[in-house]
Amino acid sequence: PTCCARPPMRCSLRSTRLFASTVLALLLATAPVFSGAAPPAAVADAITRAVQLRMGADVLVVVAALDGLRLTGAPTALLAVPEPASQLGGPVRFVLSDATPGRAPARIGEAVARLDVSVSAVHATRPIARGEALTAADVKLVTTRLGRHPLRPVLALDEALEGRAARDISADVVLTRADVVPAPLVHAGDVVRAHANVGGVEVTGEMVAAESGRRDDTIRVFNQETRHAVRARIVARGEVEVVHVR
Repeated sequence: PTCCARPPMRCSLRSTRLFASTVLALLLATAPVFSGAAPPAAVADAITRAVQLRMGADVLVVVAALDGLRLTGAPTALLAVPEPASQLGGPVRFVLSDATPGRAPARIGEAVARLDVSVSAVHATRPIARGEALTAADVKLVTTRLGRHPLRPVLALDEALEGRAARDISADVVLTRADVVPAPLVHAGDVVRAHANVGGVEVTGEMVAAESGRRDDTIRVFNQETRHAVRARIVARGEVEVVHVR
């Protein structure tokens, strides 16, 4: 009887150990790795900064969920960089790096985030036909929770104004750069407000645009008195930032 009773006990113990080992392996494979690492709140802050850097500081970012978080080390500064061509409306993968000042950034982990992003976006106030010029009566700014959208700035109001509809647009839709052919923010001959950094000092003055352009275009501008020309980037309507000062 004693011999007959022992085998089932040994088999039960072996099965229990096998089950526990399997569960432990699964837990180790799926659990986040934190080796003296920054807490998830610091990761969420780094991701928020990364999105605002891409889309604008006025964008409201909420990290709704973090999946597949793997992070080692305890950096004093954490840098998050989204994968190329990332879009909202689905999971976004970020590479996490130690960006401690005085050191070259070093990859220390990764995370997949689900993001809720809200921003003041341009909406159409009425149906607009393709080719129509847009006026202040045709568009308005509405705080909008973005759906599928690339990690880049939304269409600005001054980009939409005076532009033309590139396609038929329904009322109350969010306008994108694909919907509008923007008008130049600066025209050749315009007097523009120019900002320049000279020896670490910010200098502002009036110059004349030699070329037309849209936001972020680089154009030639010149001093009306000396006729000295420089290159400048258009930052807003009638406003430029000098690229290089000699």
